[in-house]
Amino acid sequence: MSMYDRDWYRESYKEQEKKNRSANVSGSTSAVAKPILFILLFAIIMAAIMAAARLYVNYPTTIGLIGVNIIIFILLQTKKWNTSMLATSYQMTIKEQQFYRLISAAFTQEEPLHLIMNMGSLYNLGVVLEPYMGMKRLLIHYGIIMIVGGLFSCFIHKIKSPYTRSIGASGVICGLLGIYIMIAISFKGLSALASVAPTLLIMALMTASKRIDSIGHFTGLIVGLVCGFLVVSGII
Repeated sequence: MSMYDRDWYRESYKEQEKKNRSANVSGSTSAVAKPILFILLFAIIMAAIMAAARLYVNYPTTIGLIGVNIIIFILLQTKKWNTSMLATSYQMTIKEQQFYRLISAAFTQEEPLHLIMNMGSLYNLGVVLEPYMGMKRLLIHYGIIMIVGGLFSCFIHKIKSPYTRSIGASGVICGLLGIYIMIAISFKGLSALASVAPTLLIMALMTASKRIDSIGHFTGLIVGLVCGFLVVSGII
């Protein structure tokens, strides 16, 4: 496998970087021909799902985000798209200025269990945050975490793994957790951290695993904490 996932597939740098560099040079990245149309497609699909969901539920943004993830998963499983088109890395995203990958990678899950776990986490956080924040604010902060957290992750990986590709929504989900933490603290003080302590402990333990991109998780969490401060302060 020439890619690691923000959840599952962190690879040995020494062995995999050679493969990733070779794959990148040989043109296997096969980027989408027109990135602007690619992002526009994302937006249209999500807007349609949100519009339909708004008729039946109180959290259409959450459902819209989940819907886009599921559609891309189906496209991957049917071989219409491939992860090389969607993944992010320092080399492709920053060096080659394919910035749309910050968005596409955050909506890409490759395995069924991966999709189920990420979408379950997104749903659980979304149905709590969206009624409090509203549709537009949740979407804005989701975008901030996705872009800023993704950029930080790319630049940090520049040091050891500039060619290693990354996919998964978990970085943004960790950011949503950061927003939840700040909101909980604003209501209950530091005692609110007890409710998320097991999750934070699991994240800390995951740094020891080579199969997990802990950098992507923690950059998302840090950006999410900042976003959470902006939410509780009423700034954004």
